[in-house]
Amino acid sequence: MNLAVPEPPTARLAVALLPVVLVLGLVPLLAVTISPLHDYPFQLAHAEAVVVLGAGLLVLRLIVLAPAMLVPLRLLGITYLVVPHNLFGSLYGDARMPVTIARGWQAMAPIHDSHVAAFAQLPEGSRLWAATVGLYSTLAWHDAAALSMWHPPLKHVASLAGLGRDVFVVSTWADPATQPIVLPPEHIQAKLVQRDNPIRTSTAATLEQELRSIRRIRQLDAPADFLLPSYPDRLPGALPAGLAAVAEGPHFDLPRIE
Repeated sequence: MNLAVPEPPTARLAVALLPVVLVLGLVPLLAVTISPLHDYPFQLAHAEAVVVLGAGLLVLRLIVLAPAMLVPLRLLGITYLVVPHNLFGSLYGDARMPVTIARGWQAMAPIHDSHVAAFAQLPEGSRLWAATVGLYSTLAWHDAAALSMWHPPLKHVASLAGLGRDVFVVSTWADPATQPIVLPPEHIQAKLVQRDNPIRTSTAATLEQELRSIRRIRQLDAPADFLLPSYPDRLPGALPAGLAAVAEGPHFDLPRIE
């Protein structure tokens, strides 16, 4: 019996890359030598090459998309289609948007990782409060200071502490009308203090007042409380007493509330 030898993945990848090489290499060459092609949009040729490459890799199953990425990628594709080619006086603005988004994700990665590494030091069963000395990031920004809150956006970064671990993040949204999350009864009082966003603490006195509210509702058998103040370097003066440092990183501290 003859057994078919499977084609090596590298050979299949080479076949998938062949149309890309042709588009990237031959189209500019033809545009130089053939006058009707002088005005051919090279950006479009490169976009077509990327589409061909991505489709080929998916068909050959050399890459597989995570199910969680399907909806975001579809939304990004719709955005790419509806954004005009000429945006704010710039040609091919739609083609540049994915690059901008990718660069934003890349810039956020180290700060994201530093938060996750700090959250790993929280003990199981603990409770994490969120505060911020900076402004809230908002789409209706009017100046450079407000825009800087998007670089990176840290408004709800505390919720990462609860992924896959028994850590209750008080600021995580728990509204059954908008999220399939129900607030545990034992944390209702805490939620009334924290609400759904980081507590704005523009001064050390304001932060001290919030800490007194947290300690006031703490029960004898309550879990350990931790605080995530974002942009602590913007706080006039030092952090209040009764905060034991656990970790720190870019734009944040992580102390235990004593």
